[in-house]
Amino acid sequence: FGPILTLLASQCGANDPSHLLSLRLLRQLAVINPADILILFRRRLFECLSELGFGDGQRGLLEKECSAEVLSELVRFPEHWLRPYSSTILQMSLQCIRSSQLMPDADILVSSSAKIVAQIAAIEPAVLEHRLQEIFDLFSELLTESHGEKRQVAVVSSFAVILRLSDRRKLTEDGLPKLMLTLFGILKVELNVNVRMQLLDLFGVVGSIDPFRIKVPQMI
Repeated sequence: FGPILTLLASQCGANDPSHLLSLRLLRQLAVINPADILILFRRRLFECLSELGFGDGQRGLLEKECSAEVLSELVRFPEHWLRPYSSTILQMSLQCIRSSQLMPDADILVSSSAKIVAQIAAIEPAVLEHRLQEIFDLFSELLTESHGEKRQVAVVSSFAVILRLSDRRKLTEDGLPKLMLTLFGILKVELNVNVRMQLLDLFGVVGSIDPFRIKVPQMI
């Protein structure tokens, strides 16, 4: 078992597709040998958070994208390992999304960061409570940006997860009706089938939250 851990640990730090597969294998092995894998988990987590906090320009973007992909796998490790770091992970993910809005080619960074925020909502929803309006506004803005299918699907599906698991009483009264209008507008012009399916799912989530607070727009 030791040599396998050593091999997987060496792959986890590599900037190639195999590092994600290695992380998935380590996650499965965490049930068998949690003590050793917890050490590897913490080391890679701290490396990712450090890498996401620095780096500018195109090279910096590529490094951040790689770290965000790794982090999106790390947040799927045992929940009790993640809880002590959930607030820091959330802060760093939101920071990455905001900074990437100024970058035209940051789809991977945005997609991975959106998935991370959704996973934190599933693990530790209380961490999102005092920032729910901020997250709601940020994801609502992301919906209106025109980008590739992978990014749009990740943003919309993550937004749906966040709204399902959060206390919507923290939102302003006009937030959900405005989001409904935004979704109507996007659905009128969006042609990609996968994106439309995710939009309809989000539409259903929003509509089921509080039917007495959300009125169907008259323009339909």
